[in-house]
Amino acid sequence: FIGKHWNRKFIRAVQAVLNSTKGKIVLYQNQILYFEYHDKFNNLFNRVTKVVTTLGTFILKEKISSIYKSLPQNEFIIPHKSYIVNLEQIKMFKQNEIIMHNNVKIPLSQRRAAESRKIFNNYINSFYQEK
Repeated sequence: FIGKHWNRKFIRAVQAVLNSTKGKIVLYQNQILYFEYHDKFNNLFNRVTKVVTTLGTFILKEKISSIYKSLPQNEFIIPHKSYIVNLEQIKMFKQNEIIMHNNVKIPLSQRRAAESRKIFNNYINSFYQEK
């Protein structure tokens, strides 16, 4: 990540430079919806991570665990072993899934459900604690 700026209106401007199969892409945190790991992607690439953004979808030749380590830990969760989700882009939790603002359903593993909900609730509550 290049830089991180916070303002009082809670607009996050975290800038990331990611290496995609099409070259380097620069994204702000609020543009990232989620990352999804694939063993095979369209029979073109093996072991890649797809990043879904408000600008489109990009393929990264990076492990999902490496990507997660580079992200702000209090802004992203791993609800399932194949996904990293931007807390800012979550619309709602259901029993076994997360609904994103673009209405995509992300699986929520039983093992990670309670912790994911707790982190999300803390994230939402942090907005009400700021003055």
